[in-house]
Amino acid sequence: SLSLVRDTYTYKRLKHIDIIYYYIRDLHRRNRINVEFIGIRDIVIDGFIKLLPKPDFIRFIN
Repeated sequence: SLSLVRDTYTYKRLKHIDIIYYYIRDLHRRNRINVEFIGIRDIVIDGFIKLLPKPDFIRFIN
């Protein structure tokens, strides 16, 4: 998904992609938003919506 936003090349396979991705790509090009990778262990919301294994839960509450 990052390559969809950052690359300026239009792929043939992307012609059926939802219009919101093109909107996000446009916002990124105009420097209105910054799109970056967030690793699975760094997604904070998971601690509120998922049942976490004990080590991940302890890391979350700390």
